[in-house]
Amino acid sequence: MKITLWKPLLGAALLVASCVAWADAASTPLVADSRVVQGTWSNGMRYMIRRNLVPRNKVELRLIVQSGSMQETEQQQGYAHLLEHLAFRHTRHFQQQDVASFIESLGMRIGPDTNAHTSFNETSYELSLPTTQPARFKQGLQLLADWAGGIQFDPEDARKEAAIVTEEWRLREHRDAQLAPLENLELAGSAYLQRKPIGKMEWVARADVAQLQAFYQQWYRPERMKVVAVGDIDPVELEAQLRPLMQAIPRSLEQKPFVAERIPDADKTRAVVMKVDQDSYYVGFSWVEPHSPERTAAEYRSNLLNYLHYHMLRNRLRAVGLRPNQAFQGVRGDTDPTLDGKVQRSLWAWPTSYDLGSAWESMRTELERVRQHGFTVQEWERAKAESRVILQSQLDDDEHLESSAVLERLLNDWNGDRTTLSPADEQGRVQALLQQDLLPEINALAKRLSQQQAIHWIRLGSNERYKAPDAERLLRIDARMAQERLSPFEPAPERPLSAPPGKPGTVVAEEADPEGAWVRWRFSNGAEALFYRTRDQGKQVSFAAGMFGGEAAVPRTLYAPATIIDRALNDSGAGAFRQGELDWVLATQTARLKYYVNPYDHGMQGQAQIQDLTNLLSLIHLRLTQPRFEEDETWGWLGMWIGRNRELSSRSDLQLQEDMMDKIWGGHYRKLMPSPGTVRQTGEDDFKFVARRLWGNPAALRFVFVADMDPEAIKPLLATWIGGLPQPDNWFKPETPDMLVAKGGFREIRQHSSDSQKQVSARKSDTTLYLTARAEVSEENLWLRRLVDDVLDRRLTKAIREDKALTYSVWVDSSLKQYEGFFAEAHFSGEASHAAEALREAERVIADLRTQGVTATELEEGRLRLLRQLAEEQQDNASLRSRALGRWLMGWPLRNRAALEAQIKAITLEQLNQRLKAWLAAEGMSVAQLNPRS
Repeated sequence: MKITLWKPLLGAALLVASCVAWADAASTPLVADSRVVQGTWSNGMRYMIRRNLVPRNKVELRLIVQSGSMQETEQQQGYAHLLEHLAFRHTRHFQQQDVASFIESLGMRIGPDTNAHTSFNETSYELSLPTTQPARFKQGLQLLADWAGGIQFDPEDARKEAAIVTEEWRLREHRDAQLAPLENLELAGSAYLQRKPIGKMEWVARADVAQLQAFYQQWYRPERMKVVAVGDIDPVELEAQLRPLMQAIPRSLEQKPFVAERIPDADKTRAVVMKVDQDSYYVGFSWVEPHSPERTAAEYRSNLLNYLHYHMLRNRLRAVGLRPNQAFQGVRGDTDPTLDGKVQRSLWAWPTSYDLGSAWESMRTELERVRQHGFTVQEWERAKAESRVILQSQLDDDEHLESSAVLERLLNDWNGDRTTLSPADEQGRVQALLQQDLLPEINALAKRLSQQQAIHWIRLGSNERYKAPDAERLLRIDARMAQERLSPFEPAPERPLSAPPGKPGTVVAEEADPEGAWVRWRFSNGAEALFYRTRDQGKQVSFAAGMFGGEAAVPRTLYAPATIIDRALNDSGAGAFRQGELDWVLATQTARLKYYVNPYDHGMQGQAQIQDLTNLLSLIHLRLTQPRFEEDETWGWLGMWIGRNRELSSRSDLQLQEDMMDKIWGGHYRKLMPSPGTVRQTGEDDFKFVARRLWGNPAALRFVFVADMDPEAIKPLLATWIGGLPQPDNWFKPETPDMLVAKGGFREIRQHSSDSQKQVSARKSDTTLYLTARAEVSEENLWLRRLVDDVLDRRLTKAIREDKALTYSVWVDSSLKQYEGFFAEAHFSGEASHAAEALREAERVIADLRTQGVTATELEEGRLRLLRQLAEEQQDNASLRSRALGRWLMGWPLRNRAALEAQIKAITLEQLNQRLKAWLAAEGMSVAQLNPRS
């Protein structure tokens, strides 16, 4: 039962009818969604295609090959993954022009738009194609077919990609080793432990082309492949285009159907304590349930019962964690398919003290209580209420999900042997089942599933004050608790969310866009609200409120609490509700709201379905008028600082980063981590002062709402709730920050400390280039900044990764801020003996961009990416609200899409090269390199 696709009924009449319409026989086959075109081509390759209009003019494609590291021989370990890398070099139809260059010519990038992944049993190729260029679209389909049957095996390409894979392994080596104890238990007794997808580097380094070809020819067979496509195109037309390309791959003479290696069922409960370097601490449980396909009504019902049991079990732990003096809090969970097709469920939580053993034992007690007594009627009613919220939200979103999300759902159904149902069928079945008394069956299931052999685990971070029992003690406690008799659970009474406004406000001024895109109101309390109307973009209201200020708006002595005030407030609840209690109430609604604080602005943002708009406004009012602080939560964030300082003292990379920021920004406090002494002196009164300084006058915020609804319908609600916010007399406006001036010309080359050598590979080097320049924040410069970021990332990736194979990836991030100007970081890591060469290449690339600029082709490819991103942002309410708020605060016009596109199209090569020359100037560049061996 794929709960993520539940759909509700549209009215009471349909609800009554559903109880009859879906009371079918248990063996009745489920009927697939007619919007999905699926079948099998003549060579045995399967396909699934669906039309979806978000975003417009784009199709998402996946080629799934049912082969991975489990199909490798001893001499091929790592070659399934290496082959996937090689697919992005050259193929049968992309020999003169490499794959990366073709993808960039579409205005796409490898990584965000095109990628691939290799696992134990599967290799997945991902391709996003614009449909606005028919000839290029056809080439993209040919590329997908080439991955299936036309990858080229050039020894030099293989050598380069082998070096890149080695750097990928080096990045993950330490982390994977720390998490290995849990994975070893999950995969115990199977061959998976000897066939990790990353492979063995001694075989990867050989880059044996003959072995790569042998693997490709043996396992990349059409009967082991499937194509999934979702996007803005006619499915029948797309299938007709794909068919000749895919059927050109000959049918296998010897069929090799996919059969997953089985993981033996555990014969006893197991336990593990993982020690990690990070300051993170969890206690949890995981267990495996048998796989159930979903082809008949009976199978659908069975999977629904399994989901409801898990949902109610998680809710039980959440409810207990909300009570005073509990040993755990913040319960989370996951449901994932196992490698052999079963279902793995997990539940975990954070401890409320340094005693992880008590947290684990408290959670274990509740699991045992459920086994003995089951769930209560009140818990069942809540599960139904929350399920109906999920149903309503997902029905409203069905036609407005992005194609990538729809594709993942289709793929999950296919992999799980589940029938993809239509929204009407899904909604009717679930609602009909929820009308039945399923509680006795769920309680029987709870008793049966409690017999599954679980894994008890604890994740212990680097803070020595935290203590945890060893695995043997966990098992002894587990055995003892199974013999204890516990009293039944008593649920706490439900509390409604209520925050009636004070005196409702009135509209005193109104301004409307001549084209009807937006309306702006000013209310009697001085507050202003902008409503931006969208068309055919779902039934969600997206909200943001903000003003200039942020971290820089408080005195220097209070900068430390200002940097985490949003997290402290978000974790402390509002009014009479602690945050956990507030989350509990909101679980039966769609309203969500969070504070945010940036360096130079602050506010809040959230969303709700239109039917819950009043609840969202009530929540905004409650958060702004009755904020609260939970001392344990606030001091938890202070502990995070202390942990960060602890890491800073032991990790060379963090020390180097902090030292470079100190030099570049002249030691300014806003660019440095607060000192331990400052942290320890921070008290609750400091947090409250910062909160009053930033949010003490709610009416001073500027409010933006984005939705597909009539402005006249939202106007009286905003007048009541936003116009009714108080305007205190004693509010101190945020201070205007001073301008920061960055410097360049610094160069720091260091080796690892002895402590750092314990946490990273001795052969791994890290390099960061910093680029600073004075620059004005303008509409034109914001577009140019994105183009500079794009071309810098592409040039460095090509030089250091693709041409020289000196790193696994390049990371570039830039910003343009009102009180800082332009700032960029370019980071890469790699083999320590190649560090000097990689740095020389990076400096050469930046010098070339500075002196020679970019080509007209690079500008056009970057422009294509910007236009595509803008088009997609226009279909996303959250993006629209953020842009509208930002432009409003800056005093810029609220331009429509056509005007924004005109700005992008007007950018000239001369303008871009001028910015490159200024923003990448030699005097503004600094270099930090750690652990070179060259």
